[in-house]
Amino acid sequence: MTNQTYNEIREMNNETLLERTKALAAKEREITLEVLHHLREIFRRRLYATKGFSSLHDYGKRELGYSDGACQRRVSAMMLLEEFPEIEARIKEGDLNLSNAAQAQKLFKAEEKLDKPISHEKKKDILESLANLSTREAEKELIQHSSQPVQLQKPDKVTALTPSHSEVRFVAEQELLDQLEKIKGLLANKHPRLTLAELFAIMAKLSLEKLEPKPPSQSPKKKVAEQGKENHQASSQADKQADKRSDVERSAPVSVSGAGVGNEKMLRESRYIPVEVKRAVYQRDNGKCQYIDSATGRKCNSMNAIQYDHVIPFAQGGPTTVENMRILCSIHNKICAIESYGSQKISAYMKMD
Repeated sequence: MTNQTYNEIREMNNETLLERTKALAAKEREITLEVLHHLREIFRRRLYATKGFSSLHDYGKRELGYSDGACQRRVSAMMLLEEFPEIEARIKEGDLNLSNAAQAQKLFKAEEKLDKPISHEKKKDILESLANLSTREAEKELIQHSSQPVQLQKPDKVTALTPSHSEVRFVAEQELLDQLEKIKGLLANKHPRLTLAELFAIMAKLSLEKLEPKPPSQSPKKKVAEQGKENHQASSQADKQADKRSDVERSAPVSVSGAGVGNEKMLRESRYIPVEVKRAVYQRDNGKCQYIDSATGRKCNSMNAIQYDHVIPFAQGGPTTVENMRILCSIHNKICAIESYGSQKISAYMKMD
């Protein structure tokens, strides 16, 4: 806002100021609805993914500049608008604000996750009950319909305290607390008087050691060559045994997993990815999605739901080698599949969350 504009506002009489503010608020709601419709179409086309973002939420924060909360409210309201187009008028008139719409969508998704989905008609009734309520009043109303009201009232929250420290808040069930106490007891000899933060740090380290692919013990090519040699020896032995079979037996097809099929052939004919190849690819790509938007050069770098993908598609003859493998997040794996095969051929595979 320029000084001239601010001075003009200061010159307004009371009635003009109030009327202008009311008109601007109405215009703001109209613009917000336009934003929701644009986000809805971007989501439908998966354009955020083609531009190197791992999710619509990621796109809203990094590209559109929304805060985490503002982005979450808009994405949630957009999802709700998808199921209930009739709420558009209520948002436009101000009867239903974005915060309340987002809270309602959060409740609906939480109940689905608990296998206690709320019916479409019941959802409509809940949305009707939120008309003209404040955020605090809406929270009280929604809690009545939650099977886990405490979690809805106190959701997970991470608050930055310093550049290197954050406060983490979540609601834990007694079963989890009992398990944590048991783990502390098992670690007590080596790590006495653990704080919760220290306990979670140890648990995170142990989990990564268990879940994260280990560095390759040797070159995948060398590994394949050695295994191929072993399989060749097994093949020779199998051939000697096969000489004793009848002609009918020898004419039967040999299984891909049978002796006599080297790893090189297996890599060409099977989707199976050897552990050593996975380890080498994971280390090379640092466990992050390698999708790059060709227009901006932006790399996704998401570590969420990563998958191993053939650069040259397997169905088009691409081998399962380190050079032809990469890590992609699930959304970009699907996007690349569409680019390679078209949406018609993989419609079942392309079912999005």
